[in-house]
Amino acid sequence: EEPRNMNRHVNLDVPESLESIILRATKKQFLTEAAKKLGVSTWAARKWIVADKLTPVRAMQIAEISEGRVKLSDLYRFVFKPLPKSPAEA
Repeated sequence: EEPRNMNRHVNLDVPESLESIILRATKKQFLTEAAKKLGVSTWAARKWIVADKLTPVRAMQIAEISEGRVKLSDLYRFVFKPLPKSPAEA
């Protein structure tokens, strides 16, 4: 019997969510556990996820705590978000 490919339904065109990256970085299954490992409240971690944004310092902490599972470059899009277009540009 062939080994099953557990990733066969993963859409590589869809970027990984911030929550998923945080869970992978901390090797935790739940955000409550991940927040504890990062030394913050669950509320604070949820705030990052809702805003889809991190500070540069927090991104560095997540990358460092991940022990190589997450690269700092994986978090760039959550740190360097493009500014919204002004009404004049729309």
